[in-house]
Amino acid sequence: MADEPDLPPLVLDFRSGKPEDFPLRELAYALAGGAEPRPWWGESHQRILAAARALTWPSRLVDVETQACQIVGGEFYERLNSQLTGLHPPQWLRALAEETGAALRASVAGGTGDWPQLRALLCGLALTAPPGDTESETAKLARARFPDIKDPCMTALAEAGKAAKLLADRGLASGIGHLADGCRAAGDPLVARDAYGSRFLLVASFGYGGEAPDHWYAWDIDACWILTVAGAGVFGSAQDALAEWQHAAGPAAGTALSPSAPETTARLLAPCLETGRLSDMLQGDEPRELIREYYRLRRRARALTGPAGAAAASAAAASPGGDGPGPAREAFLGWYAARHDDVPQDAADAVDTILQSGDRGHIPWSARAMPAHRTGSRWRRA
Repeated sequence: MADEPDLPPLVLDFRSGKPEDFPLRELAYALAGGAEPRPWWGESHQRILAAARALTWPSRLVDVETQACQIVGGEFYERLNSQLTGLHPPQWLRALAEETGAALRASVAGGTGDWPQLRALLCGLALTAPPGDTESETAKLARARFPDIKDPCMTALAEAGKAAKLLADRGLASGIGHLADGCRAAGDPLVARDAYGSRFLLVASFGYGGEAPDHWYAWDIDACWILTVAGAGVFGSAQDALAEWQHAAGPAAGTALSPSAPETTARLLAPCLETGRLSDMLQGDEPRELIREYYRLRRRARALTGPAGAAAASAAAASPGGDGPGPAREAFLGWYAARHDDVPQDAADAVDTILQSGDRGHIPWSARAMPAHRTGSRWRRA
């Protein structure tokens, strides 16, 4: 204020222990990615461990991943729809990894014989847990202030490493490898789009530990208004993924796959590459099949785009992409003209108004035009 002396800035020391600092500390802790375990977390994790013990686990790593996704994602889906509070996806998963590691060590020590199933579950967690932000200045500050906040991916890998050493010391073979390297993309991704440019299929081949790729992972991305992952999952081939996506997208689905440019890949996968508190928000009406892939679709997106993927996605999201409204306008008017005898000026003016209203720069112009018909079907394979 004018003619008033400047006041010294106030600095809150969250480590001071002063009661007046506690509410703000809790807020800062939450924004930094922390969450206190809720009483129901333990019961939830025990249900997952019981399910893992009861199953016969496959030998292929991608199948181990999928079975872990089904168990963990199924429980995640039930808790998401149970009206319980305190579901924090990253820290709930981190606590599950620690609980699984502890159960495995207890099994080996007690000779209960269920350590192979627990080892398989831990492997699945280590291969599918998405990495958090570790390089930004905000992340470094958060770790310095709150060292007890752990990254779920690093925690799962650490627990898997401890389990591997324990089993090796006891002369027990786990039969599982390549955890540190994880799943790696092999070759360039492919993309298909619908006639409106508002529904995309992105598919890429993956393999483990430098071996030949043995499966494809696909994302069904709806960009009608904002970029949203409508489905994801593993397929035997790119053509299998394309056929499933065509069924979900309906008559407007494209019929051909073409190479996806790096900037296109980063833009389409932007929702999967985001980190932080707001990136974990869920609407609550997501289908079970999508929630089962909740963690893996993010891990695979990071594996596909590399360490710079998140930065590239942010840059792509901040840029309109340079494609302008022209292609979307002409595509819609061409579609309209093919179904009517004429395109009245009022219709063209309405299209111009829609394309020019608002500023949604994080969506490419080709994804901004609302199609005349939207299919309500979900991707069956996820």
